[in-house]
Amino acid sequence: MKTKNLLYTSLIILVILVLFFFMPLGFQRNMFVVLAVLGVIFLAFGVWLLIRTRKMKKGKLKNYLIITGCAMIAPLVFAILHNLFYGLGIMLENILWLKYIVEVLSAGFFIIALIVAPITFLVFAIFSLKKL
Repeated sequence: MKTKNLLYTSLIILVILVLFFFMPLGFQRNMFVVLAVLGVIFLAFGVWLLIRTRKMKKGKLKNYLIITGCAMIAPLVFAILHNLFYGLGIMLENILWLKYIVEVLSAGFFIIALIVAPITFLVFAIFSLKKL
């Protein structure tokens, strides 16, 4: 698969994933497997993009593609970090000052996973497509 096709396919998958969260709750529960499969495909495309980019010559396009690939992998990584810190916050609820630090980190990782990473992917995918 060419890099351009990979980026277009990834953009379509991201749009489907985002639209999924605006659907009625009953529909979401029935189609969760589809969401999970699309998420795994999106992650695999990010890894694949990083592997393909490694062989390219240095330049703006290579930098854009590396950032795009990292932004495709970031939602999973930061969602896992969010859950780990959320659980740690529950365990540390008696130690007030440490609990607040952990809660801030948990919220920050959540925001990165659901807002920052997809926006970063969109911006740098568009930059990459313009350079291709």
